[in-house]
Amino acid sequence: MAGSSFQPPNRPEDVLPAYLFSGADMFPARKFVRELREALKNDQGEPAQVETFNLADRRFGDVLDAARTLPFMFSPWRILAVEGKGAGQENLSSGEAASFGDYFASPSPRTTIVVMFQGTVHKTKPLGKAFFALPASVVRIVDLYPLKDKDLRPLIEERFSALGKRATGDAVNRILDITESDIARIDSEVEKLALYLGPRTTVEEEDVAALSSARSFQNWELNAALEAGEIEKALVILNSQFDKGDAPELLLGVL
Repeated sequence: MAGSSFQPPNRPEDVLPAYLFSGADMFPARKFVRELREALKNDQGEPAQVETFNLADRRFGDVLDAARTLPFMFSPWRILAVEGKGAGQENLSSGEAASFGDYFASPSPRTTIVVMFQGTVHKTKPLGKAFFALPASVVRIVDLYPLKDKDLRPLIEERFSALGKRATGDAVNRILDITESDIARIDSEVEKLALYLGPRTTVEEEDVAALSSARSFQNWELNAALEAGEIEKALVILNSQFDKGDAPELLLGVL
């Protein structure tokens, strides 16, 4: 199934044991997890429990081990959110491949595994081969296709709205210019701008222009921001220094 978004089921009994999202933009997949968590509240109003795994430092076998642990009778649903990217994270050992088939032949109740893979999940790689072999009654596979330019403007507005902010039209135009319409860079800019704004709610073009030149910050500006108690500005400067490649030890030495 292809699309730019996918809505969670309305009824708990319709939730599948697994979902596999892949594509350039993982925002819709993360939104799916948030909405599913709320949709799976128990009778006491408790949302589903979310446990996160990153295939950069965890194996898929760890996910399956966690999924096999049966929830208590009255405990909330569990969502095992798995993030990954890159060909190296599509590997499964022979033991993991066997465990994969065994688990999904009889998945745990009130448990769903949501894989959010940035990039392409190849059908010829072990992870893709395992998922694509599962029946539609067990897994829903969603290909999040790249957004067109006309879709990026509402996407930026939606991201700001999720953070309690809004951006002027000129600010959105400047963001598109400096990010060259790259989704990952847009996400980064939106997060930094929301932090930079502090209690203010509206992002102006001047804010974007100021932040886009953050790479030119000097060490004295970091000290000045800290001395003035401007924590948000200090964090923005630190982030820009890390982006530039400055070593944490160097920045600690400056402080």
